[in-house]
Amino acid sequence: MEFIPFISVGEFLFRNTIEEIKRLVKENFITGVKEELDKKYLSLYIPARGIFIVFSETGDYIRTIEVENDVFFQEVNLFRMSFENIKCFIEENDEDYKMIDDCTLESEKYGFLIVKNTDNSNVLTFYSKKYLQEDDISPDDIIKYYLG
Repeated sequence: MEFIPFISVGEFLFRNTIEEIKRLVKENFITGVKEELDKKYLSLYIPARGIFIVFSETGDYIRTIEVENDVFFQEVNLFRMSFENIKCFIEENDEDYKMIDDCTLESEKYGFLIVKNTDNSNVLTFYSKKYLQEDDISPDDIIKYYLG
């Protein structure tokens, strides 16, 4: 699969609706809901491909795509390349990338988060522009949600 920032991951376009993805996918899939505080986002998981897609609350666009499989970006396999080499690659191309911890890096410039897995692979999460434009959940939001 090829990743084109803010446009697609493989055949999945960030502008696709959940219904379009259901028609596109030939393998078995599982639909569900991902909850984030008081919001419920539609989701679709394709076990055979290791792909988890989270949609908007109404399912009219893709927010994020999480992949545990080969994904190429500028001819680099983000899934199989060592985390250290990916970090070097990102440092050369995105001066504003963030290291969240020792095994997690994020590039808002390209719209992805990469987490080093223990089996010499990486977990990849790709974002839509709309996702990046959403308000971040603050600690105050979390406290308010749980305490009222």
